[in-house]
Amino acid sequence: MVRRQGFRARPRVWPVAVRPFAVCYERERRSAGEGCEARGRVRSDARGRESFYASYRFPGYTFDKHVIGLVDAYRFAKVEQAKKTLAKCVDLAVKVLPDHALTREEQAARPHKDVTYTWDEFYTLPENLFIAYEIFGDERYLELAKKYLHDKPFFDPLSEGKNILPGLHAYSHVNCLSSGARAYMTLRDEKYLRAIKNAWDMLEKTQWFASGGWGPNEAFVEPGKGKLAESLTKTHNHFETPCGSYAQFKLARYLMRLTGESHYGDGLERILYNGILAALPMGPEGKTFYYSDYSANAKKNYFPDPWPCCSGTYPQVVADYLVSAYFHDDDGIYVNLFVPSEVKWKGLTITQETEYPESLTGTTLRIKGSGQCAIRLRIPGWSSRKDAGSFYTINRNWRGDEAVNFGIFEDTRALPIDDVNSKLVATMLGPLVLVQSGGKLVPFYEVQDGPYTTYHEKS
Repeated sequence: MVRRQGFRARPRVWPVAVRPFAVCYERERRSAGEGCEARGRVRSDARGRESFYASYRFPGYTFDKHVIGLVDAYRFAKVEQAKKTLAKCVDLAVKVLPDHALTREEQAARPHKDVTYTWDEFYTLPENLFIAYEIFGDERYLELAKKYLHDKPFFDPLSEGKNILPGLHAYSHVNCLSSGARAYMTLRDEKYLRAIKNAWDMLEKTQWFASGGWGPNEAFVEPGKGKLAESLTKTHNHFETPCGSYAQFKLARYLMRLTGESHYGDGLERILYNGILAALPMGPEGKTFYYSDYSANAKKNYFPDPWPCCSGTYPQVVADYLVSAYFHDDDGIYVNLFVPSEVKWKGLTITQETEYPESLTGTTLRIKGSGQCAIRLRIPGWSSRKDAGSFYTINRNWRGDEAVNFGIFEDTRALPIDDVNSKLVATMLGPLVLVQSGGKLVPFYEVQDGPYTTYHEKS
């Protein structure tokens, strides 16, 4: 198994994030003691609420964010309070969570105030509960993770190669695939590995735009019907960018770690440059870029409402840049992203100097220190090199101060939008989507204010 090279966060930033959860719980716990039964039920307030989770539209979604935030605060920032606070959050959440991971259809069939109460994402819970079990060893987290695995409607058919993606909410179900990865890592059931590998193939072959994004109007399309091309004239909401980038980053990393295959890194890289790095920066008061628009003469815009869900995943995916760059196993380092960076491993310091992706011809690794180490460089599948789609390995005993120079070569290429509209193409250079803007082709991430066009008819 390939492991991710770890980076530690700065401890001083986390306690501020943990404290409100603990304070909120204590306030509710104390109020529960007056006129309540001994079992400690939280007292309903004037509006009839038992807890934050009970009153909110998305208790599962919010609980999931609390779990990973508190786990990360504990394991990366050494905030001891986070462990107790997580247990208290679980005490509150289990009172209102359903008995299994409800589909959106099941939520709609139950009584609800309005349609937004049918959009919760209980099927994403297992990933972070498995992680909590791994960190704390509490069997309660393991049992909750298994309870909310989305087996019958999702993982079971995917493991059998059945494409059940069309019509599903796109981001949350790609996010759900990371629960499948964690299920395989914890339970060692091959079904989950088959499911997530099959799902990746289905996404790549039937759902991806040239950018690597997916889900026009937040839904997967029916393959073989030209629906991606059709969406260019029917909507401006083609990819839920910060959330989708975050989900694809995670899934790609899991698949690289579990399989050691390089092409998952290609998918991560594509969504890095054409997804989150092409998003407008966050603004004040929750001003957030939400959807990428691939229609003709499009413009990048902010979401009309402040603090949408993408305002939360935006910083999460930015934090994932570092942990997506390098992986390691017992023998050495895997270089997944070509970015100016430095990584230390078993007495060696590897410094990467590059102008990639603007230049595909020159990247230098400088290795300081002594010792045996295999350095494996991801050669993207689109490269014109003979070893494209693999890891190029240099396995040797390094001594002193040495350097490795290498290049990844590729001319521009035309990428059809789908298998029905083969002449409707986007121009690619390496991992980059080049869009028409200001009378010239430029990388999508360079566009800020002006109109741009992603697809054109190939002559």
